[in-house]
Amino acid sequence: MTPIIIFLFSVAVSILTFNFWVQPFQVGGMAMPDTYKKRVQVRERDQIGFIYYTDIAKKILQKINDSQLLEFGCGDGIIRTVQGAYMLESEKTSLGEKRRVQNEKFIEFMRSKEPALPPGKRILSARVCELQDKAILLFYTTGSYDPGAADYQTPRLVVLNSSDNSAFVEVIKKGLFVKTDSILKIRESKDHTRCDNPFQIGKDRSLYILCEEKKDLVSIYYVYRINLNNGASSILETCINKFENGLETICN
Repeated sequence: MTPIIIFLFSVAVSILTFNFWVQPFQVGGMAMPDTYKKRVQVRERDQIGFIYYTDIAKKILQKINDSQLLEFGCGDGIIRTVQGAYMLESEKTSLGEKRRVQNEKFIEFMRSKEPALPPGKRILSARVCELQDKAILLFYTTGSYDPGAADYQTPRLVVLNSSDNSAFVEVIKKGLFVKTDSILKIRESKDHTRCDNPFQIGKDRSLYILCEEKKDLVSIYYVYRINLNNGASSILETCINKFENGLETICN
């Protein structure tokens, strides 16, 4: 090869390599933690007393040695408003308002999903996690709701009162000549469901995560194990919380 051909070939390879290395968005602006951990503490119950999981689930998780786990960190939960804005659930501005996500690449990526959704369905919530190898796990839920509900409900209540929900995890890898993403459906429900609270992630790409489902006076929580390579999943524990004449909880 002549020097000019070698140069042009090198430029072409560099461009191709760059395209394969660049992810659709980075994790800035979503309240990511300062340091990543191998185990993330997920709340065991809420203020009312609803139980999310028990010692049985904790023992299953603790059996896995730290050497078999990946470090990861997750940002704040995100709610999509009826108007299409993305708001952080916990982070607030100096004026006390919910902080809007300013990550334009992330917003563009989420909006690019909307045309492919079934009629009447919208993205409801999301959460972004990053692994130590810089792969991104994007958790999000889609569902249906009455757009007029925004006139008298907060964005969070609109999401909670939605129906026909589907919870997904999208794996966005970072690497040369690899498939950049795969979308796995975690759970479906006629009511509200959400799966975006990971406990830990194995080096074998086993994801351990808490899912919730809410309807009327019942809240159900599932500890899932999901194989991120092929989507195979199993439920390790289920806790059903009924609140009628007082709180009744059954876990198995």
